[in-house]
Amino acid sequence: MRETKMAADKYPIRTSEQLIPLFQAFRKQKNLTQAQLATRLGVGQQTVSQLERHPDKATLERLLRALAAMDVEMVLINKSPSEKEPDTSATTGETW
Repeated sequence: MRETKMAADKYPIRTSEQLIPLFQAFRKQKNLTQAQLATRLGVGQQTVSQLERHPDKATLERLLRALAAMDVEMVLINKSPSEKEPDTSATTGETW
């Protein structure tokens, strides 16, 4: 999987799969074990492990709490029309 890093430590996230390596990298950058992060969050180590492996299954609230515990914030940016990706839902079979 290719890293999606932008300048100045900004990481565009377009799919939940892109969160998997980033979440773990943020935790390791703070020199936190899963158990230490779990203690900060008031959950068990297995919960953090599950969050790292399957961020798409976590609630937004839980994900935001975990990111905040690592001093990471989520920023949403409204892309300009020229930056928008083409809608491929008709060809991929994805539904909203």
